[in-house]
Amino acid sequence: MILRTKKDAFEKELQTDPPKKRPTQRIPLPNNSMFVLGLSTNQKWLHSIRQDKRLLTEKTPAELAFEGGRVSLTFRHIGTFLKKVDNTTYIWGQGATGKTENDMQPALVGDPTETEGMIHAFGKENQMSIFDWNSVYGEGFDVLHFSVRTP
Repeated sequence: MILRTKKDAFEKELQTDPPKKRPTQRIPLPNNSMFVLGLSTNQKWLHSIRQDKRLLTEKTPAELAFEGGRVSLTFRHIGTFLKKVDNTTYIWGQGATGKTENDMQPALVGDPTETEGMIHAFGKENQMSIFDWNSVYGEGFDVLHFSVRTP
């Protein structure tokens, strides 16, 4: 796991002469381990699990398990609800465009435009240390499953 300060959280230090390098933390995570990132750390630090490019002969048997695959999960508590009516799935709540059941909208399954908007919102959240949730996520998204645009 690698943690590095977000650019805007380290802005003053980047403007010095010579500019200082953003701090980086490397945290070894053994197989089946879990790293819990707190809210204030997530706010100021970028985090990633980088691919291990060492030769196979340099890895332990545990590191070779599951063909070297790695998983990173993010959990958020966002009250969003689904309801099926006459073969149509509707969505409403904090993360959707309709905030109440009376304002529920048909869920968009795999809609590439909605998916792209949500991914851009994730990117803004990940890059900014001072993040206004309402301005980025406040209007909500009605997409259920991501899809990939093919050129």
